[in-house]
Amino acid sequence: MSPLNNPSQLGNPRLRVLLADGTQVSGNQFTEALQALNFVEIVGSVKTSDQALDLFFKLRPQALVVSIILPKQDGMEVLRCIKRAAPNCDVILLSHAPNTFLEQAGSLLGATGLCSVHDGVDQLQRLLYSCWQRRFVGSEV
Repeated sequence: MSPLNNPSQLGNPRLRVLLADGTQVSGNQFTEALQALNFVEIVGSVKTSDQALDLFFKLRPQALVVSIILPKQDGMEVLRCIKRAAPNCDVILLSHAPNTFLEQAGSLLGATGLCSVHDGVDQLQRLLYSCWQRRFVGSEV
């Protein structure tokens, strides 16, 4: 059984995650899949960059999953603001399609990774599990 689905291997700590997806890049498939993970606690879900930043500073999640496209500011600007204020926060960018340029730009700004809808839920789960491992176990999968 995969450690992603086996609570007995993971213990108690959960990665606190804020979702920011104003264009519904992920639809409900990512939200539902993340809610099923025993190592993730979704602390909030927002649709705009302003809401993402406000809720981030109120809740201080350990990870942010943010769409590249958000009303007002884009996901890259949210990434920039979050990394300036909380450099240890993991930020995963969501996009409609795989994009090497966005992945490189996000990486330069400090993103943990980029996940496209075409990558599917598995890629997002793997990225979050890697974040969980670094934070709570001290190593990557």
